[in-house]
Amino acid sequence: MAEIIFRNVPFIQRSFLQRVFKQYPEENAVIELNNLLAAKEIDTITREDVEAIEEKYNINLKEFNLNLEEFYAVYLNHSLRNGKMSMSEKANLNHLKTILDLSDAGVQNLSVRIGENIFRQSHIEAIKDGKYTEADKNRLDELADDIGLPASLTSKISEDVRISYIKRMVNQIVEDQRLSPEEETKLHATAKDLDVNLQYDKETAGYLDKLRMYWSLENGPLPVIATDISLQKAEVCHLKISNVRWCEMRTVRQRTSYSGYSTSIRIAKGIYLRSGSYNPKTYTTEQLKQIDTGTMYITNKRILFTGVSKNHNIRYEKIVEFTPYKDGLEIGKDAGRNVFLMFSGKLDIVCIMLGRLIQ
Repeated sequence: MAEIIFRNVPFIQRSFLQRVFKQYPEENAVIELNNLLAAKEIDTITREDVEAIEEKYNINLKEFNLNLEEFYAVYLNHSLRNGKMSMSEKANLNHLKTILDLSDAGVQNLSVRIGENIFRQSHIEAIKDGKYTEADKNRLDELADDIGLPASLTSKISEDVRISYIKRMVNQIVEDQRLSPEEETKLHATAKDLDVNLQYDKETAGYLDKLRMYWSLENGPLPVIATDISLQKAEVCHLKISNVRWCEMRTVRQRTSYSGYSTSIRIAKGIYLRSGSYNPKTYTTEQLKQIDTGTMYITNKRILFTGVSKNHNIRYEKIVEFTPYKDGLEIGKDAGRNVFLMFSGKLDIVCIMLGRLIQ
């Protein structure tokens, strides 16, 4: 069964005067042309058929040029529905251009407007698996020729589509805030297949470096650094952070001041007796208090803190949880007060290391 491209449209009814003077609504000329396209094969319609319609309605169909271009656009869109055009469809388009007396400029404009989107979608489909083969390139070049797209436009569309694919791939890879060697290898291989030059600005390059480091901290050997402090047997240091404040929640007692009525009575020169009720009250609150300042070391066995007043250490088996904040983290232990280690910088690294070391 042949595909329906054009559909019959009912005519506009003539008015009383049009019937009296044997006239027809001019719009019916366009409708009759549409119905002609719906009834017959394109290649069987002649220029004389179109001129007969013009003579019947006593008009020049060029006055309805937008409608004529729309007929051409409908058939062009139908011909490109599968991302390619047959020889018969090409011939029909040329024939349609002739019988509708369309200008070269008008046809070219339609081809670009309609074909640009079809070419883009066909390009997206061609590289959906991350490959861009010679067969894909040849097929897309043939499609561009069929549509009549200028080379400058097809080149720009191709570049946009391929770069967009790589951008989406990067976004998917870094969605988990990690960049593994396998992911990066695949990214570079795909970029090469799509002929995309991977170039990052300074900010993006720094971000990707951070994600590589995160992956390495979670999956590779933790870094080992030398320290001038005494460590236990088989203990190594992974990270050192200076200017750390060791804080704890402490109970603080506060006293309310008297604010009631009072009076003074003079009993001698320069001596007064104060009278009135005075019953001060106290209450307690929990406040975060700085206990010490010093340097924090993350080792394979514990958190070691060398302070100005004394040294502290928290073994990993004693830690039940830790909560990061923007200016440090809270260490919850299985006994005793929670510890707040306040510092700036490297909080992300500390958390990743602790997440791995506290098993």
